[in-house]
Amino acid sequence: MDATKLRRGLRAIVEPAMRELQVPGVVVGVSHEGRDRCWGWGVTNVEFPVPVDGDTLFMIGSTTKTFTGTVIMRLVEDGKVRLDAPVAEYLPRFRLPDREVAKAVTVHHLVTHTGGWTGDYFDDVGRGNDAVARVVTRMGTRTPQVTPLGEVWSYNNAGFYVLGRIIEVVTGKPYEDAVRELVFEPLGLERTMFFAEDVMTHKHALGHLRSKDGPVVARPWGLPRSAVAAGGIASTASDQLRYARFHMNGCDFPEERRLPLRPESVATMQEPRAEAGGLADAVGVTWLLERAGRRQVVGHGGSINGQMSAFKMVPPLGLAVTVLTNGQWGALLANRVAEWVLAEVGGVRLAGPGRRRLSRRAAAAYEGRYRGDPGHIVVRFDDGALVVHTELKPETIKEHPELPDQLPAPVRLMPTGPDRFAAGEPLRRAEFLRGRDGTVEWMRWGGRVRRVIGGAPRS
Repeated sequence: MDATKLRRGLRAIVEPAMRELQVPGVVVGVSHEGRDRCWGWGVTNVEFPVPVDGDTLFMIGSTTKTFTGTVIMRLVEDGKVRLDAPVAEYLPRFRLPDREVAKAVTVHHLVTHTGGWTGDYFDDVGRGNDAVARVVTRMGTRTPQVTPLGEVWSYNNAGFYVLGRIIEVVTGKPYEDAVRELVFEPLGLERTMFFAEDVMTHKHALGHLRSKDGPVVARPWGLPRSAVAAGGIASTASDQLRYARFHMNGCDFPEERRLPLRPESVATMQEPRAEAGGLADAVGVTWLLERAGRRQVVGHGGSINGQMSAFKMVPPLGLAVTVLTNGQWGALLANRVAEWVLAEVGGVRLAGPGRRRLSRRAAAAYEGRYRGDPGHIVVRFDDGALVVHTELKPETIKEHPELPDQLPAPVRLMPTGPDRFAAGEPLRRAEFLRGRDGTVEWMRWGGRVRRVIGGAPRS
């Protein structure tokens, strides 16, 4: 597809979605057959608007995890880390609330989100070089086990704090320095960085939250330093495409440059290692993997306080797309655009939700309230379908009275298989997991496993 036609098609999707979803700025980058193109719409922030473009810095959120995985694989290549080694081999004092899990958990469990403890643990322990070490120490009492080690996939930010600490111990450097030296510099990612004091010297986007009066700037910017290995990178669409080209087997890089990984290690990162229900079909070494017919789509995405992004690649086609947004509901736009690019440029179409029917009697097994934070997930049978609602806790509403206006709309689930469901566009997956007695014990939604805690209140 030529550049003019591609831009025209993107504009037809992006501009209406920006208005619908209150997203002030969007940048789309497409790499295909060795050529990169970037286009921007909108502004960096609504208070001091500056047009966005391919060199505007956005928080990329959890796509950072793939950088962490890339460094881990570099250390594997160098013989300094083994994926099958216990974490305790590198962190002898590592503790978790479940002492047996702390002894048995391996690096592989971390890179595949199969540790099983509470994953959405965030704790600001300061900006010192000891931030990652301190938060890992606090995990010893603050990340209770939710599912058995290695048995259930559940997205786990806290596991990446541990990976970040392993990188620090093995390299003898702060996490940020290690990533800069082992990934940013070899790939020439000159506008990819961590710290606010660096970001503020370049054109950068601020996140925005929805409100009845339109988008408002989200504060604070970024994440605590303790969470850096899980989501702390700021980057541009241009740099993201350069990163993508490397992970599509290192094309277009000078032969004399020492790249972060050998091609076989790049391929290893993209091999399915565990089912990744809720977000993808499988997980590799940090990459989320989706099947599209005979093709595999390799990707990730990020969500940081009003900045949402999508990043997808089809390595055999030399096709990659990154979509950076600065709106709270920008993930809907980002995934919509990314999937359109894959289909229109590469002929790669991700599967849509099924169309199976669900009886009222069968639906009863799944109805209930499932534990979550800051709100519980409520599933009930309404108007012929299971519907997912978000229910904020009273204490959360008291502390954050603005949140009820920011809740996502209820989502209708369509059955795709036994205990498996999908919802709308872009595709979202839900799975219900049964305990030993055969009854539903957990729901996996948004990639997180949530335990059932009661029946669903009637509407």
